[in-house]
Parts: sequence; structure tokens; C-alpha cells
Amino acid sequence: MSRICIIGDVNGMTGLLQALLAQLDLQPGDTLVSLGDLVDKGPDPAGTVRALAKLQREAPFEVVLVEANHEDRHLRYQRNLTERPKIARQ
Repeated sequence: MSRICIIGDVNGMTGLLQALLAQLDLQPGDTLVSLGDLVDKGPDPAGTVRALAKLQREAPFEVVLVEANHEDRHLRYQRNLTERPKIARQ
């Protein structure tokens, strides 16, 4: 039986994400949905993004990544660095 597992608000907690994924023991045919907020707050936001991106590329199950408000804020900041640098640096 395939499952859909939905997670959210990982917030840079790569170690806890890895522990959760181990407990879920996702198999081919399963789907993992991340509802975003991968970054901010925790100690390893870049590692969290890398881990889920790698999982999306390599896992034998489907991985769906949804952007949420924290990702949106970072994307707007990066865009503003180029388009409106005075605003981005405030």
C-alpha cells in the first residue's frame, strides 16, 4: 500500500528531518510532500534544502517540495539585491 506523508516547518533542522525520514521508511510508490519553511530558525537551513533536493533527485519515491513564506522571503531578498539593493539592505 502506498502512502502520502506530509511534513512541514523543518526550519533548518536537518538532523531531525533525517530522523523523521528514517522513521517513515518511505518505499517506492510512496510520496513525501514538504509544505515548505525549510529555512530559518534552525542551525542548518542550507543542509536541509540540500538534503531534500537530493532526495527529490535520487529517492525511489516521489518527493514534492512546496515553497512557503520563509522561502518566499529569501527569494524576494535575493531578487531585491539585484533589482532594488537599497531596499534589500534595510
